[in-house]
Amino acid sequence: MRMALAVPLITVYSRVRVPPGSLGDIIMNQRTFEIEYNEDKKTERKVVKNKKTGKKESKTLQLKEPKCWQIVTTTGDTSYCPGTWLNESQLKMLRRGKNTLVHVGLPGQYRVNHRGY
Repeated sequence: MRMALAVPLITVYSRVRVPPGSLGDIIMNQRTFEIEYNEDKKTERKVVKNKKTGKKESKTLQLKEPKCWQIVTTTGDTSYCPGTWLNESQLKMLRRGKNTLVHVGLPGQYRVNHRGY
């Protein structure tokens, strides 16, 4: 008899919705990100073996998908945590999101300490 009562209760609770524009809807969905842009992440130094001489030498290589944007602070319900590096497509997805504010600044603009984030 208890199982028969549990099934209708679950369906009733799944249909309950918060009216749009209410305080609960605004608090739950509003997300803000403070992100810093670092241009130094576009290149990377790697040790490459020279084919002619056989010696190893370091070269600066351009990255195809550089992760130049670092999340400094977040508010609201989000899967991203501070310290995460994002590439350009991930940043575009954040900007496209509904009820999302994204502030992009230069290195050190939003940080209080210099521990990375």
